[in-house]
This record gives sequence, C-alpha cells and structure tokens, in this order.
Amino acid sequence: MEIGYADIVSSAAGHDKGALFLVVGVEGRYFLLADGKNRPLERPKRKSKKHVRYMGKSENPVLSRFREGERIENKEIRKVLAIHRGESQDDLREANTLGQR
Repeated sequence: MEIGYADIVSSAAGHDKGALFLVVGVEGRYFLLADGKNRPLERPKRKSKKHVRYMGKSENPVLSRFREGERIENKEIRKVLAIHRGESQDDLREANTLGQR
C-alpha cells in the first residue's frame, strides 16, 4: 500500500515508536507528520518513509476537507487520531461532528 497525503501512519522507529501521526506532506524520501499536540501542523516531524507503517485511510469529514486543500486545526487532528486509536465514546461523538458545517 502506497502511503500518501492525509493517511494515518504509526512510527516504527525512534523515541516516538508506536505513536500515530497524520501525513501532512511528502519531501522526497521523507514524510512530514503531525499529531496536533507534540507535532502541530505548523511544526511537522520529518521522518524517513522506511520508519513509518501504514495504519489506514480515514473517511472522516475532517480529512476529506484536508485532502481537498482546506485548512484544518490541530485539535481536529488530535480527535481524528483518537478515533483511530479507539479512545472514549465522548471523543468519538465530538470528532464525528467536526467536519459538519
């Protein structure tokens, strides 16, 4: 599976091993990754492609907007990643309403 823009990945190496990130850019053999907290959109982490693992493509409305070039907020990234991790039902309910306007 080819990893690309707005996909969800897991770090496979380094001190952040196992952490989930959103791919916010691609620079040659590196991905630019954001998690909305330690690595916000304004300061993405640069990580080698061989050190990430594909976790899925979400059809969340927030990521659909992001793929279309619309700006999203760091809190929206955190909530999308929480959904992917399967965190609390409150997070799920709130995150499912984020992309709706």
